[in-house]
Amino acid sequence: MQHLTMKDYHALFDTQDAPYPPEIQEHLETCGRCAAVYNIVFAPARVEEPPDGIGDCCAYCDDVYETFRNRLPLGRLIPLMCHLMRCEVCGGFFHLLREREAPSPQALLAEEWLESAGRTLESAGRAREEIAVCQVTSLHARAASGGDVVIEETGRLKSGATFTLKYDPVRTVFRVATASIGQTRLRRYVDHRWIEGWSETEGGQSGCTLKSSGIGILHLSEPDDAVGTIILTMPYSLLRRASGGDYAR
Repeated sequence: MQHLTMKDYHALFDTQDAPYPPEIQEHLETCGRCAAVYNIVFAPARVEEPPDGIGDCCAYCDDVYETFRNRLPLGRLIPLMCHLMRCEVCGGFFHLLREREAPSPQALLAEEWLESAGRTLESAGRAREEIAVCQVTSLHARAASGGDVVIEETGRLKSGATFTLKYDPVRTVFRVATASIGQTRLRRYVDHRWIEGWSETEGGQSGCTLKSSGIGILHLSEPDDAVGTIILTMPYSLLRRASGGDYAR
């Protein structure tokens, strides 16, 4: 049997004092991971109503659990932090664990990210539901000593064009192939104001450069598309802390 989902835990509340289905009972007795989540969700004991945040199953719920065990890979931690801002189920599960467990270093980083990104979006007048999720695709040494690294993320715009974000200690560089931009409009939120336009074009790519010290917002949209794609950049210091100083591929 696979791990229990949040939907399974929700269904257990409906059994009240009746025995659990044999396959679920056996799984809880043999799977330490699911038993641990069960104890968190039902703590301090079985209750009459499900706690807030327990709803339909979401694939990211497992990653929320792993974050509180401080063992989620960097390539999954970054998209999880963006996902938590948009998903009520995972956001609720995160806050439930935060209330009932001592937070791990990864959970504290995610909490810090949620607070900072939320304030930045509110200041820029944007909605959390519009955030694009980027995947970390590579970590590579920037210097022979290995002291600094470039952390690279990639993703796709609504038009299908692939973009890259490269982070180093000084700057965050955003690039899209110029030929695939089409009529895409770029705005970036810097120093509490929106700036229009593609400010840098070279080597067949266009984009812009932002400071690496904070959270930036990039808004890309086609004509007549008010929402477009919104990308939140990560502070370089948070990325380094999230990796725990281990830059293994």
